[in-house]
Amino acid sequence: MRSQLARTEGSIDDRLHLEFALGKACEDAAQFAASFRHYDEANRLRRSQIHYSAAETTSLVERSRALYTREFFHARAGAGCPARDPVFIVACRERAQPWWNRSCRAIRWSRARWSSMT
Repeated sequence: MRSQLARTEGSIDDRLHLEFALGKACEDAAQFAASFRHYDEANRLRRSQIHYSAAETTSLVERSRALYTREFFHARAGAGCPARDPVFIVACRERAQPWWNRSCRAIRWSRARWSSMT
């Protein structure tokens, strides 16, 4: 794994997975300082791929809570699939457009909210 990690042509994903794997291998071998360094680097690489805004998420949740009220769901009662166990699937690809990620989060939040109200 170390020789693969030393290669420069790997992607960030390849590097972060190798760093996590080396972190685990070092941990299993009780090489805790080395383990921590690998885990730390793996997490640093992963954070470089994540574009998170707490303010954006807060705004989305506030808008969602304002829209998806008890009245909203009661007004739509009986709509949709009549099956007792309908399945609603949304595929959220990694590195999707930010608006798509926000939409997927809103849908998951709405489903959880609806489940808690029934």
